[in-house]
Amino acid sequence: DWSSDVCSSDLSDYDSDALKERGNTLLKAKDYDGAIRCYSEAMEVDPYNSKLYSNRCTAYLLLENYDKAMKDAEKCVSIDPDWYKGYVQMGSCFVGMKNYDERSEERRVGKECRSRW
Repeated sequence: DWSSDVCSSDLSDYDSDALKERGNTLLKAKDYDGAIRCYSEAMEVDPYNSKLYSNRCTAYLLLENYDKAMKDAEKCVSIDPDWYKGYVQMGSCFVGMKNYDERSEERRVGKECRSRW
């Protein structure tokens, strides 16, 4: 039984993977605020994990909080510029903000990264 308060306030009890998994479960259950809390706590443990920023970006996108989503997408790309998903997330933010000119450039860069895989 998952609820919004499943994330630990004592980070020593959890590692970032456990918090990420809890966040993923909450995201699937459409508890976006709970997922954001778990991903945020995981970032305190592992601040250079680009997947955490990408996952939290998804939760912000689903809440239509495009400014916060964009900050996470940008952080994701700055941590791991070769991982295409950060650019896909940025493109999704631009679509949400209805900024289509920027979106096409981010998608182009993302496709370049993905073709290297």
